[in-house]
Amino acid sequence: MRVALPIAAALLLAPCAFGPAPAHGKDGPVRAPEPDLGFYVQRIAPWLEATCAPCHRGQGAGSFVLAPVGDREKDTTARRARDLQGLRRLLDPEAPWDSRLLRKVLPEDRGGLPHAGGARLSPDDAIHDDLLDFVSGATLRNLPPEPEPGKDRRVRAGDAVELDGSLSFDRDDDPVRHRWELFARPPGSRAAIVDPDAARTKITPDVAGTYVVRLRVFDGKAWSPAKPVVLECLELAGPVAPDPLAPSGLAALEPAALSRVRALYGDVLGRPPTPPESVAAAAQPLPALAASLLASLEAGRAWVEDEAFRLGLVGDAQPSSEAVAALPIRIASGDTSPADAEAALVRDPAFLRAFPEGAALASAVERLLLGRPGTAAERATWATEAGARAVLATPEFRVAALRRHVARYLAPEAAAAFPGDRAGESVLALARGIVGSPAWAGGGDARRRAGDLAFLRGLFADLLGRRASGVELSALARAAAVLPGSAAGRAAVVDVLLDSGEVLLPLVVEIRDPDAWIADRFLRTLGRAPSPEEAVAYRTVLLDPAGGPHVVVRALCSSDEYASR
Repeated sequence: MRVALPIAAALLLAPCAFGPAPAHGKDGPVRAPEPDLGFYVQRIAPWLEATCAPCHRGQGAGSFVLAPVGDREKDTTARRARDLQGLRRLLDPEAPWDSRLLRKVLPEDRGGLPHAGGARLSPDDAIHDDLLDFVSGATLRNLPPEPEPGKDRRVRAGDAVELDGSLSFDRDDDPVRHRWELFARPPGSRAAIVDPDAARTKITPDVAGTYVVRLRVFDGKAWSPAKPVVLECLELAGPVAPDPLAPSGLAALEPAALSRVRALYGDVLGRPPTPPESVAAAAQPLPALAASLLASLEAGRAWVEDEAFRLGLVGDAQPSSEAVAALPIRIASGDTSPADAEAALVRDPAFLRAFPEGAALASAVERLLLGRPGTAAERATWATEAGARAVLATPEFRVAALRRHVARYLAPEAAAAFPGDRAGESVLALARGIVGSPAWAGGGDARRRAGDLAFLRGLFADLLGRRASGVELSALARAAAVLPGSAAGRAAVVDVLLDSGEVLLPLVVEIRDPDAWIADRFLRTLGRAPSPEEAVAYRTVLLDPAGGPHVVVRALCSSDEYASR
């Protein structure tokens, strides 16, 4: 059985699916060859006709139609050549494992797509290997080589990372040559592959974010499809304390000042400040601190993450366009309005994957773009891609996007009454005019409550001292929302992080002053001191043989109060 890239792994690359066009060399374009007619006629067509012809032969068979068989037609090869031309829309030689031809005939629980005809084969079947070979450009005389770029991994900025493709091979035993390409890197990165033509080479990630490196191999006859390896360069949430087990220093701050700083970080970055950030920020004038945070790349990324999650563009439907990749920088630089930023996400191909044309797309326009039910005529228009995209140019959508943006910082009533004639202002300018103003300060707890993404960003900052990667946010946000309104999902996520090995907690015997340690943990996680009753209860749990620091932190981070902040 050929080992294909798992469907889930292929789809997780969606946020980074942009890069250079295939290079050219002395052996021709560095890209996978087109499917071969001879291989199709002899190896694929007999199975396809026996399996799919009852539904797909002739007219009225959906988007995939096999050519009808004429009464006097004897040239089978000519007919199959016509079938191959119609089949090409279902093939992706650059990512054979993700071709619709393969996924339509697989069970959905094995990575398949919905199919009226049901599942027709398993990934373990020999014909599945033939289909992969066919889409990859196999001929009757040559099978494509197999690139092996290694496993996905987490890395640190500044560390040289070895890329090892030495396990790549050719099934015809031909010697292979290698070609690495940096397919995607975070905004601002200048990282490069040291020697793209070596079997083993290196790259040094220089900024936090996702790097996608792809490997192709050449057997002297054809290049393989590009197989990716993902490098997640972890990003610190902010400056960390020299000793994470020592007191945080938050007890010396005025409670009101700490509360303002935490509210500002929560609204702008979607996470709490680290203790050193809180100490430094408490001494700054609020307008200056707000201006600095709002113009940061992290603020732009948090905005895009929040909107993508609100639009349902997570998991298998993560956005992949260059326009979306550039959004964090455009937001931080004041170069886009709320409506234009939302429109970039809606125009991404992922939106139509999440909401196919028809009732699903019309409902998405109602719920997610305009916030109102449509008439029957409007819904009929919105059910098409062209009709849904036309909404993005309407004043109604621009005002709705404006008010969704300001609702990040204002109470719901104030956001609903925000002047619609300001819809053309940038995300940055609007936020600067609100954050730190009396309207923002007066919003208090009436401002938008933290959602699952803010909860997760808070956990990563408070427990791990770093930002979550896009994949971590997507996967854990779905886990946290398994039981809406319940703390069970949040508690499960807290347990995952506490058991990750990244969280540094002391042993009970290392805590010299239990009361001070508990008070410091309250300040770190909730931004306040414990009440006398809480102090007694948490001290009992801390010193109980069945309790300890792990149980104290779990209780604080799983609480409704933590999730709401």
